[in-house]
Amino acid sequence: NHMTFSLFYDQNGGLNMQLDYLKSVYTRERVRYFSDAICAIVRRGVRENALSQMIGEEEYGKVTSLKGKQIAIDESLTIPSLFRRAAERYRDRPAVYAGEDALTFGQLDVRSDTIACALVRRGVKQGDFVAYMLKRDERLIPTILGIAKSGAAFIPVDPAYPAERISYIMENSGASCLISSSDVPMAAGYDYVDVDGLMEQPAECGVLPDIRQEQPAYMIYTSGTTGRPKGVILSHRGIANIVHPDNN
Repeated sequence: NHMTFSLFYDQNGGLNMQLDYLKSVYTRERVRYFSDAICAIVRRGVRENALSQMIGEEEYGKVTSLKGKQIAIDESLTIPSLFRRAAERYRDRPAVYAGEDALTFGQLDVRSDTIACALVRRGVKQGDFVAYMLKRDERLIPTILGIAKSGAAFIPVDPAYPAERISYIMENSGASCLISSSDVPMAAGYDYVDVDGLMEQPAECGVLPDIRQEQPAYMIYTSGTTGRPKGVILSHRGIANIVHPDNN
């Protein structure tokens, strides 16, 4: 967080390290502490040396003393299954507020099912990636859930991004489609699937796919401040772990 290490070879075969860090977060002494530790690990390698030999007994003691809870995660828990449990329990309670508009858990379940079915009919398959570029209104959360229910992983694209970044994300991610709307000005330059059209389609599409916990849940792109943005993929298992009631 707020510190990036870049390792690269120079023309003479030497290995150099460059650090970018936020001065308001890290002192120079703290940065030196991290850089010395990383240099020690890189110099000595990890294949032939025990961790304690690389970083010293004192630092090794700090590392091995940090032990969190061992939490058993139900393998059936995914974004769709977690949401459906909530929808069954709180069906008539408000789930989403957007200005004067609101959706109950039951309405959100139906709308996201409708979007999921529409995507499946369009050929979206498990393991695909689907991007969305929407305003923060009552259509946003049904879209995210609908993509997840279809078996695809969602990719958030901020409408405020520059056109170059949006084009890069769409090309780099291999997204099967982009969901957007005519009220998003940046969408005009892209071939997109209209979100309102998806929600107007019939909700029947047979049985939606079973989502496996190891499947990608979403891909989010880094800021790209030190180079090209990179897509980081998170699984449904990671989400299930985050929201587990025993997880701090």
